[in-house]
Amino acid sequence: MIEKQNSKEKVLHMLTEIYDQLEELESVLEYSLTDLRINMGQQQLDQINKAEEKINKLEQSMTESAFSFQVNKETYQNLPPALKLELGF
Repeated sequence: MIEKQNSKEKVLHMLTEIYDQLEELESVLEYSLTDLRINMGQQQLDQINKAEEKINKLEQSMTESAFSFQVNKETYQNLPPALKLELGF
């Protein structure tokens, strides 16, 4: 009978240790995952900002190209017909 009680106490003690270790692991994992989530969010924000910069540069370039095209079109329309023919080839 005493042996059964000792073995039960041993098992209970082992289970208590396992439970404590699991609680500690849970807190470490929570901290790590929170840190990872924050880092990933920052990386995504950085990528979005880089993409936004590229889009703004492309829009600016396209605006400048459209303005340049408009100026060239107006210049081309003001040329005499003989020059228009030469520029076409």
